[in-house]
Amino acid sequence: MHLNQKINNRQNYLGLKTSFFNKVSAKSNYFVALGIDHQSVDLKSNYQGFNEDFSKLFLLEKSSNNLDYNQSKIYLTSGYEKKWKYIELKSSASIFYYSTSIHEDLSSKENNFFISPKIDLIYEKRKYGKISLSYNYQIIPTNFSSYYQELIYQGNRQFSTNNILNYTIFGGSLFNFNYSKSKGMNNEFVVGLIYQIQNEAIGYNSIFNPNYTVNEQIIVDGMEMINPSLTYKYFIYPIKTKLQLNTNYSIIKSNSIANENLIRNKFSSLVFGMQLKSGFSNFWNYELGSKLSLNKSENQLNSFSYTNFDAYSNVYFSLSKQTTLDISYEYYNFGGQNQSDANFLDVAIFYQLKKSKMKFFVKGNNLFNTKEISRTLVTPVSERYYTQRLLPLHILLGMNINF
Repeated sequence: MHLNQKINNRQNYLGLKTSFFNKVSAKSNYFVALGIDHQSVDLKSNYQGFNEDFSKLFLLEKSSNNLDYNQSKIYLTSGYEKKWKYIELKSSASIFYYSTSIHEDLSSKENNFFISPKIDLIYEKRKYGKISLSYNYQIIPTNFSSYYQELIYQGNRQFSTNNILNYTIFGGSLFNFNYSKSKGMNNEFVVGLIYQIQNEAIGYNSIFNPNYTVNEQIIVDGMEMINPSLTYKYFIYPIKTKLQLNTNYSIIKSNSIANENLIRNKFSSLVFGMQLKSGFSNFWNYELGSKLSLNKSENQLNSFSYTNFDAYSNVYFSLSKQTTLDISYEYYNFGGQNQSDANFLDVAIFYQLKKSKMKFFVKGNNLFNTKEISRTLVTPVSERYYTQRLLPLHILLGMNINF
């Protein structure tokens, strides 16, 4: 059977913010910020089914959405900062007011008040380095995509729907530790640790069928994340290039449901990265970088392991005072079975008119004419191979005007 889906998703956003800052003394100050954000979404979707030769139309149930979602957020933030000889304290508290209305098969209007405190404690002495500790209670609202009630087709034989009948805002705690030691302006050593916990979160109740999957968004027990990291920066003076090495290890624990079975999943990722960036004073400069990710997803039913590798190179030429040439190359290799490498090359020429804020450009994108990326999508309960089509080689002519 073939599907023909139509989605009309109109979104509008407006935000206003004003701030007041007062310096009490050379080492202390306070500030107040007041803002409002408004978002409105009008989502309409439906799809129809056809047989193999498109000669017969199937009327499909649970295939139409007509969602009207409006949310206004008003927030007031006040903060106080104080410095001593080696210690600095930063504190703030935000009060949020959410007014949300949802109209579809369900009709809901909610008004909620929340408080989000944040505190940072910093110790810094050149001989020992800089240590910072912070805590933040985060307010995590759900967005409109959690409230449409009927099926939406997402490709790869997967449908998505929701079973969240009331507007929900989640809370979570975020702890952060950071230590850095620098020598001069260019050499630095940084150690970090992030810990996040959330009591409830949006999860999935996945129903697997032989020919398709339905992923239903539901509220599940929360998630837990821990992420230690290490970064080292060193400037290589003979070649005027900054070297940056970084690594991080993250563990994320979450919950989902598959065919009515509770799945407690643990995802871990070990990442190694490298970056070189030149600081030449002549007509050209370059950037080189790469990243290797060793990933594993495991639960009581199965386990998946895969490795991703990507790299990039950028070269910048200053051909004249008005003309520059940028060349960018990217390489991706996704872990799993039946994976294909992906290569991309882009070239751009910019010309700045003299004594003008007008700039012309010619861009050649995807010059290798890479037509698709094939990779394996790994979830806590499945492994799927899919192909993503890309825009072919194309040339852009344009103009930028700065006012």
